[in-house]
Amino acid sequence: MQEGNMSIIRHPIFRFAVIIISFLICFGLIRSIAQNIKGNDLVSERQAVLDKEKEQNVKLQEKLREATSASFLEKQAREKLGLAKEGETIVLMGEPQIGESQNQGSSESLSLWKRWWRLFF
Repeated sequence: MQEGNMSIIRHPIFRFAVIIISFLICFGLIRSIAQNIKGNDLVSERQAVLDKEKEQNVKLQEKLREATSASFLEKQAREKLGLAKEGETIVLMGEPQIGESQNQGSSESLSLWKRWWRLFF
């Protein structure tokens, strides 16, 4: 029986099969290692994105705290809605009238010495 087993091992087809199986195993290992390296790169990239998102979250939390504070709400009410506290007077500065803006436009087209002349005389 041992002679029969030895003859199978020495047979060229058996050796060829062992070589093919060895190559397949090596190929699978190399592919697995490559995927593992690629996965590690992906994990580190996602970790960087996560850290960036956490920083942005902290900034947004700070803005939220600021936006819900009483001083911010009062400032917004004063600036955007024109509200005031009791006893305060609101002064609104409007845009120049159409006639004023036309005079400015025509004065810009005049030479410098003529504008000075108009200013003083």
